[in-house]
Amino acid sequence: MTTNHYTMETLQQENQQLREQIAALTYERDIWQRSQQADTSTTASHRHDLPLFPGADAELRSNQALLQGILANAPFGIFAVDEHGQYLMCNQEAAGNLGLVPEQVVGKTDYDFFPTEIADANRQRYLHVLATGERLTYEFDLPADVGRPQSFLHTWFPVLDAEGKNYAVCGIITNITEHKQQEDDLRIFKLLADNALDGVAMASPDGTLTYANPAFQTMCGFGTQVYGMQLLQLYPNEAHSVIEQQIFPILTKQGGWQGVLELCRPDDSRWLAQHSVFVIQDEAGQVTSMANVLRDVTEQKQVERDLQRYAAIIEQTTDGISSADEQSRIIMMNPAFRRMVGLAIDIDASTLSIDKFHPEWALQKVIQEGIPTAIRTGVWSDETAIIDPTTGQETPISQVIIAHRKADGNLDFLSTIVRDLTEQKQIEAEREALQQQIIDAQRNALRELSTPLIPISDDVVIMPLIGTIDSQRAQQVLEALLEGVAHYQADLVILDITGVQMVDTQVAQSFIQAAKAVRLLGAQVMLTGIQPQIAQTLVHLGIDLQGIMTHGSLQAGIAAALQHAS
Repeated sequence: MTTNHYTMETLQQENQQLREQIAALTYERDIWQRSQQADTSTTASHRHDLPLFPGADAELRSNQALLQGILANAPFGIFAVDEHGQYLMCNQEAAGNLGLVPEQVVGKTDYDFFPTEIADANRQRYLHVLATGERLTYEFDLPADVGRPQSFLHTWFPVLDAEGKNYAVCGIITNITEHKQQEDDLRIFKLLADNALDGVAMASPDGTLTYANPAFQTMCGFGTQVYGMQLLQLYPNEAHSVIEQQIFPILTKQGGWQGVLELCRPDDSRWLAQHSVFVIQDEAGQVTSMANVLRDVTEQKQVERDLQRYAAIIEQTTDGISSADEQSRIIMMNPAFRRMVGLAIDIDASTLSIDKFHPEWALQKVIQEGIPTAIRTGVWSDETAIIDPTTGQETPISQVIIAHRKADGNLDFLSTIVRDLTEQKQIEAEREALQQQIIDAQRNALRELSTPLIPISDDVVIMPLIGTIDSQRAQQVLEALLEGVAHYQADLVILDITGVQMVDTQVAQSFIQAAKAVRLLGAQVMLTGIQPQIAQTLVHLGIDLQGIMTHGSLQAGIAAALQHAS
């Protein structure tokens, strides 16, 4: 805007100088024309009485020629009208604005070229100039129906005769269409810059900031105080040498530079901006200003750094990671996944699908359960398997499937994370085997503890029973009795049930079976420690203890056994 204002002032000054020159030349032309008229009305004998100095006639002719030259070659439209608005003269520039030549304009009025309202307005203007002698300057837009749309700066001023009276109005027309267009362009540029999301700033060649749009003011944190600051004040001290020694020389040589620099706000916080800097030159090639367009990329760079970290994690993790589209076509595979399925790093996986890397049973599980569940709930996990297509080797894996969605909620792609369970399965198998060994050892120990067999003489052994007798323990009792009789070559086995609180049909039957089995080995069974409630239960159940010796206590049973042995 300042440039356009300067241009308008320059045009007005040039118009003023031209007006003064035209007025002087017009005055001299009038003197010359009057002398010519006087010359034709007198005789030759009186010509020497004219008050003209020697050579005046030649000088007037020279000035006349000068005036005609100015009118013909001036880059401005120049015209003159009398008090009736009739054109007295018009140069080619003025006539050309109407698409005419001077001969088609001289002798006519504005009413011959313009609509009535425009002609009336012009008439008011030249009558005002004639009446007041004031100079009048205004802008005028040529209507499209008169000629091509253009804008003009009009300056009207009075023309004086030899007696100093206003007898005509002279006008100078400057075509400012281009300047108006530049003004509009500048206004549009400023509107765009003021509303741009990117920061836009202008600086003089020495680096002084002369313009900063609101976005720039906000980004840098200085607000309107940024005006008049040096560009270097926006950057941390450590960046000054880079700017002065590297960037400025590139600007001077190439006219522009692009890159990312760190800037510093008033609170000492740092931020990153993508710069697009270029110089503006005049027609002579001299730098008049520098333009700087900034885009805050602090968050973008942070996202890029995060993505780089995530990419590094994905590339280096031992878990297999891959992604696929809705049609199960592979999008990417990390190195670990490729190693699991025997796929070389240089093979394009985008031409493959997931069915190539799962055994049939695992593929059906993934397709029928995994993917639908992930799409419905967002994630699915279970144990499956992958297969190396080249070797057919199946690898057990723990698999997670994740559904990723677009901003509109529609499915974007699926990703999967797999972990090789081969080693884990081996460890689990070994652990299960070890646990089974421990269980077996504990069972044997408990068996020995729950069915102890104690020899009290060469041919008598005792098995005291405590607690509850179930079918499993009853079987253990039978096995222990048989093994003990065979081992000790006993003739009598005492089963003491003093510590058994309850005997049911199953337990009683186990005792009878034990007695029968022992008799087959040539020995007898004595049952001791029968409690009153157990005796009642045995009777109530109708258990027949025929063939089994009984005693109320262990002491009585041992005494009887020793007496029998002796």
